Amino acid sequence: STHGPIWKNNPNHIINLYDKWSQQETEKKVVIAYGTMYGNTKIMAEKVAEGIANNGVKKIKIHNVSKSSLSYIIRDIWDSKGIVLGSCTYNTELFPLMKALVSALNNRQLKNRFLGIFGSYTWSGGALKELEEYSNKCGLKKVLPSIEVQGSPYTNDLEKAFELGKNMAMEILK
Repeated sequence: STHGPIWKNNPNHIINLYDKWSQQETEKKVVIAYGTMYGNTKIMAEKVAEGIANNGVKKIKIHNVSKSSLSYIIRDIWDSKGIVLGSCTYNTELFPLMKALVSALNNRQLKNRFLGIFGSYTWSGGALKELEEYSNKCGLKKVLPSIEVQGSPYTNDLEKAFELGKNMAMEILK
């Protein structure tokens, strides 16, 4: 009893949930998690979401890692078929709260999902490089394009972000 509550009523409900979680079953939904300092990455995240929504995916959850609890982000990712991670560069590395999320996701060894990535920087890159490293070792199917923008995104950058969303939607709805 020291490991959590005891389910006296309808224990099959919780057993079925644990069974579903252990099999990493997913739904046709996408979580976009981003870290931003100046709003540039947020603009890109919104455009990715637009591409996803305009191409038929109804369930989309967007998390700003500075405002959403890590546990809520992971909860939403756990049953999502698609994950899109975007980060600004902070001292040549991932934004610290995005680094924490990537570490937590790496620990959970996710399977059967699609991953898209994007990043932004001002004077020096680094965030996208770390997201690429995670993408290469996590075993999730990568959705392209990967996007890196210096400063504020221009029209062609936003078109690529929309394309990433569109491509993610196409994979989710297959």
